[in-house]
Amino acid sequence: MFSNQMTFDQFESAYNAKKVDVANNLPYHEVIERIWRHEKTVRGIDWRAAAAGGPDTLAAAVAKAQAWLDGQARALSAAEVKVAQDLGVLSKEGKPIELAAFLRDAVGGAPVPATFPDGAPSYTVWGWSSDTVAKYQAARGNDVATYVTNLVNNFQVMEQDDEVGITKICMQSGVIAFGAAAIKYVLNIIKTLVTLTEATEASAVFSGILSVGANVIRFMISSIVLAILVPLMILMAKDAFGLFVIINNTDSDLVMSDIVFTHGKCVSGFKADADADNPQAIIPAKFVIENLNVQTSYAAISAGFLGVRKRDNALVGTQGAISFASTSEFASGIFLGWEVPLSIGSNRLLVSANFTGSVDDFSNQTDDSGALDSTDTSPAGHVIEGHMNADGGSSAYAFVIAS
Repeated sequence: MFSNQMTFDQFESAYNAKKVDVANNLPYHEVIERIWRHEKTVRGIDWRAAAAGGPDTLAAAVAKAQAWLDGQARALSAAEVKVAQDLGVLSKEGKPIELAAFLRDAVGGAPVPATFPDGAPSYTVWGWSSDTVAKYQAARGNDVATYVTNLVNNFQVMEQDDEVGITKICMQSGVIAFGAAAIKYVLNIIKTLVTLTEATEASAVFSGILSVGANVIRFMISSIVLAILVPLMILMAKDAFGLFVIINNTDSDLVMSDIVFTHGKCVSGFKADADADNPQAIIPAKFVIENLNVQTSYAAISAGFLGVRKRDNALVGTQGAISFASTSEFASGIFLGWEVPLSIGSNRLLVSANFTGSVDDFSNQTDDSGALDSTDTSPAGHVIEGHMNADGGSSAYAFVIAS
């Protein structure tokens, strides 16, 4: 079924026997230590010390990480390079992403053109299972930070594992794929399954991994960890930082229509796919397929990250708002506002499915009416909700779910 070397029965046996070190509910601070320890052990980079050492020290760490990624790219075969280019993790010239661009906020450098303000890079959306999204939707308090950091650690572990291990980590983490195109690919396999069990679902993910190639998968994960997750973790340690996971559990694409920063700046945005030449600020609609063989539906739900923080040397934190265009579920669009004070004061967010003003107006309304939890319902009966992890200033994590 998968290759000349492995049948489904052989895969199922290997999958059941495989032991993986998956982090799903480890305490936030413990996971942070695991993340730093992994980077130091595997890549020889002490990111925490590099960040504390200033721009020159951090730039040296970035150069070391770039050398690691360049080495992985050079090890790819010609066929694997073509696949990596199709996935958007290698440029048309066959070069990996420039990590310095993703760490520009920390190491300095000229801004680059981007969809989001302040030259902020856009990171590809991820696909999660319905069960994983339900868990995130129910998260409150420190669970929000715990789930995000556990996911980071699981990606790191994938870098060092084989195809079966990567499959099992994806399954146990609720991750289906990275990018809209990859999500569709896996779901098209699931659509053809005769039975839908954990083993057959895992076989679909495994088939997707084999079709791409384990070397390319590991290279893609390394690119994600180095260019996306580690920089975000570094930025989380800075004052007045906010990381929002925006989840689209609806049948319509969420297309950003406007964003404003009353205070602070944007450090990361989202896009539908990894293609650097087409960074559309879209969180795709959920992907749903009907498997007539087993009379069931299967959904993959996309999410995007929005990272915000205070401006350098500013004496205030970050405050702003983002809006999404009208959809059939949300006729007035969706608004999300945030405020993360520098030190004194409470974190707050605000969501709306009925606001008719500007993003500037909504940012000001968040300052007046925001809270840790916010919910609103559109005239069509669809809900937008947001939940933030802490009421103290300086850092904030939040899940925002449209459903």
